[in-house]
Amino acid sequence: MTEGMPRNELVRRAFEWVVAERSFNPAKALRVLLDEAGMRFNLTPMDDMALARLLDNELPGAECGANAPGTSGGAGSAD
Repeated sequence: MTEGMPRNELVRRAFEWVVAERSFNPAKALRVLLDEAGMRFNLTPMDDMALARLLDNELPGAECGANAPGTSGGAGSAD
């Protein structure tokens, strides 16, 4: 299904899917939704990071980027 599709199109579709899923289940952690979107849309690690940045920029209060609490990596990680 996602073969031959431009990478930015996959990230856009994943973003739309995460926003829709979040509206149905607002209590679900964004990191969980990011992981599910990565599997569903066959995202690369770089696509995953782009999606996290997009969500950080577009969703108020979203903390799902590299420096979000509970994620590995980044200087601000509290692990």
